[in-house]
Amino acid sequence: MYTLTTDTAQKVQEVRQVTRIERIGAHSHIRGLGLDDALEARQTSQGMVGQGSARRAAGIILEMIKEGKIAGRAVLIAGQPGTGKTAYSYGMAQALGQDTPFTAIAGSEIFSLEMSKTEALTQAFRRSIGIRIKEETEIIEGEVVEIQVDRPASGTGTKVGKLTLKTTEMETIYDLGSKMIESLTKEKVQAGDIITIDKATGKVTKLGRSFTRARDYDAMGPQSDRVPRRVIGFRRRVIGFRRRVIGFRRTVIGFRRTVIGFRRTVIGFRRTVIGFRRTVIGRICPSALKENYREEGGVHTVTLHEIDVINSRTQGFLALFSGDTGEIKMEVREQINAKVAEWREEGKADIVPGVLFIDEVHMLDIECFLSLTEHWKVTWLPSSSWPPTEA
Repeated sequence: MYTLTTDTAQKVQEVRQVTRIERIGAHSHIRGLGLDDALEARQTSQGMVGQGSARRAAGIILEMIKEGKIAGRAVLIAGQPGTGKTAYSYGMAQALGQDTPFTAIAGSEIFSLEMSKTEALTQAFRRSIGIRIKEETEIIEGEVVEIQVDRPASGTGTKVGKLTLKTTEMETIYDLGSKMIESLTKEKVQAGDIITIDKATGKVTKLGRSFTRARDYDAMGPQSDRVPRRVIGFRRRVIGFRRRVIGFRRTVIGFRRTVIGFRRTVIGFRRTVIGFRRTVIGRICPSALKENYREEGGVHTVTLHEIDVINSRTQGFLALFSGDTGEIKMEVREQINAKVAEWREEGKADIVPGVLFIDEVHMLDIECFLSLTEHWKVTWLPSSSWPPTEA
């Protein structure tokens, strides 16, 4: 009788922990085209084997897609069954990455009783065009100097308080409501922390601890941060500057009356304000002096088809999950195109060109090819100047 030793049992346990490779589809193993930097095909790489000349041609098309030179044009990949035409398309999709929209459909999917052929092609085209929307939010950032919370004696009323934030060049007091006090308590914010507050949502984020307070305890983590040097993100406009400086000085005088009794803080604050005023002259907009904020932007990438579905009917966003989109009116698309074009002019959005891959294209009839030709003229895009109108 053979008995397993401890080392043998450990080896068996290690073998059992190896993750299994599961095949979801026929092309789920493809991770790219298997090309080097010179667009030369490797013999075996990224799930591709052989067909070097065809993979090199696909790599050239891929570079043209990245540079935007092939926008508004079509590429026909022809060959015998089983030669890897579909595999090249999935390899191109993996090489393009997640930022580039890639839509793969079969020619038989266009024919349906629920929607017309032109509507199916239009949805496929608009699903292949991404819109990168930039969102700007006002962020308050600074070091917490003091948090004062006033609780009613009865214990039943709402709590109010004041939060003092400072940078290296100014100091501001904010009134706090009950929800903001709960957010600060949940994040365990205390004096000496560097925090950011989203003015739109009220979200509090603790970035770390100031270097000046980092030695308050014997053991501290590596989350120490610098105090913001100045009020970050000021607009550099000087229109009406001198009038507003007078108003700012009145605000400072009122602030001195508020903090009477904290002589050390007041003296240091006065020195900071004097230096701050010298920095301000001719450089930053005085309207930002009272706010102590900077602008942060978040980027969201959606497709034109997703915007169409959301605006097609009431609670249209639910159709994104169910898939029952139905036909979308052309008036809705025209309004969306006008809005996206307005966002592009204002710099709030960018168009991300994608790729539409139609497999089994021999299944399409003459009406579908006529619709494809009309789509290549890009009359329904947010801007008729991109991509080129010649097919």
